[in-house]
Amino acid sequence: MAQLFVDESASDGLFVFAGVLANLPDWERFSESWQELLKPFGTLAADGVYHFKMSEMAALEERMARMPAFYRVMAEHVRAYFSISIRQDDLDHARKHIVGLTSPRNMSMLEDPYQICFNLFLGSIAGRWKLLKPMLHEVGVEDAPMDVIFDCHTHQASLKAAWEYLDAAKMFPMFTESSPKFINDRERVPLQAADLWAWWVRRWIIVGESDKLGSHDFPFLDQKDAPPLVINISFNRRELLRAIRNRVSLVPVARDSRAKWWDAEQFRVK
Repeated sequence: MAQLFVDESASDGLFVFAGVLANLPDWERFSESWQELLKPFGTLAADGVYHFKMSEMAALEERMARMPAFYRVMAEHVRAYFSISIRQDDLDHARKHIVGLTSPRNMSMLEDPYQICFNLFLGSIAGRWKLLKPMLHEVGVEDAPMDVIFDCHTHQASLKAAWEYLDAAKMFPMFTESSPKFINDRERVPLQAADLWAWWVRRWIIVGESDKLGSHDFPFLDQKDAPPLVINISFNRRELLRAIRNRVSLVPVARDSRAKWWDAEQFRVK
C-alpha cells in the first residue's frame, strides 16, 4: 500500500495543502531514521517530547543548520510530493460569482477555505489519475489504492464532512475506503515531513519563488537534490471559479430526507 501524508499551512491570505507519498515499507524505514533525529536535532515541546515543526525550526538560525539531516531522510524515502495552493482573494471572487446556491451545506463548504482546498486537492489527484498513475509507477509507487492521512487539527471535522459528501459520489476509487485518517503527527512522523513540505510550498509562493518547488531549492542545502516527482496544483482566478463550481455541483443536498445531486448547469457564473 502507498500512503499519502498531508498537512496544511496558511498565512498572508494563502492556503496550502501539501503531501508526501511513498510505499508502506519506505515509510517504515523513514520513520525509524526520522525518530533518531528528533532528540539531537528537533525541538522540545512543552510536555517534554522532542518533535519537528518547520515553523519552530525556522525561528532560529542554529535550528535551520540542522535541516539538511531531516531533508536527507526525506530525499531517501519519499517518492512523490504533492501540493495545492489557493489565495483567499481568489476564493472570495469565486464565492461572489457563483449564484443559485440555496443549500446551507453548499454555502458552508464555500465559506470554508480548508474544505475547498481539501476538495480540490483530492479531486485534482483523482481527476488526473490516468496521467499520474504511470508517473507514480515510474518512481516506484505500488499500483494499489493509497491511504490518505492528515494531521489532526481544528478543521478535521469539516474535512471529514467534506469527504463524506465526496465519497458518496464514488469519486475516489484510487484511495482506500478507510481514507482519510486524522492522526497526531507524533504518532506518525511522516506527517512531520508533510509539515516541512507544506511550510516551504507556502513560503516560496508568497515570496514569488514558486519555481523552487520543482527543484527543491532549499536554502539550507549546499547541494540540490532533484526530487523524483513533484506535483503542484494551482489555479488562476478563472480556473478556480470553474473548479469550485464543478466541485460544489457534486455535493449531495438533502431535500425531503433524500439526497439530490446538484447539476453543474444549475450554477450560473456572472
